[in-house]
Amino acid sequence: MIKKQNAKKIIMGASMLALLGVSIAGGGALAKYISKIDGEGSMKVAKWNVNMDEIELSNKHYTAQTLTENTIAPGTQGSFDVVIDAEGTETGVDYTVDISNIENKPTNFYFEVDGNKCTTVDGVIKALTGHIDANATNKKVEKTVNWKWDYETGSNSSEIEANDVIDTNDGKIANSMEFDVTVKAVQSRPVEQ
Repeated sequence: MIKKQNAKKIIMGASMLALLGVSIAGGGALAKYISKIDGEGSMKVAKWNVNMDEIELSNKHYTAQTLTENTIAPGTQGSFDVVIDAEGTETGVDYTVDISNIENKPTNFYFEVDGNKCTTVDGVIKALTGHIDANATNKKVEKTVNWKWDYETGSNSSEIEANDVIDTNDGKIANSMEFDVTVKAVQSRPVEQ
């Protein structure tokens, strides 16, 4: 009987080993592939570098017999340049040049931008609004603002006479005309292709 029990134990042990071998082999078939890949991200922040040159008013020069230096009167004109420099900027730039806080402007005094006569400050602002592309080869914009106070204003003698009275009244007040110039530059909103 002992031999039969030993034979049973050996058969049972062999069966268990066979079952274990099948389990291991079968378990290998149920394995999955796993990979871990590490990477890095890098994004360059677009550079912003917008500057404005200092504005210098220039008057045409008149003889000392006709006008005191550094004054304006009917028949005078001049200009100033607004220079917006976006060199080095890596985005599109939308800009507006705002003329504000204008005080003591003579009635018949006006500005001209790109050949357009602007009798109101709003007209000047519209003419001085623009865009510089991010990929532009020249990112420096120069706008010349001319100013003028015509010697005579009007298209007939009665209009000229009425405007002479207005010019005379402005001359009697003789205040200094003053205004502020502000350049506002804003990054253009990126547009997907």
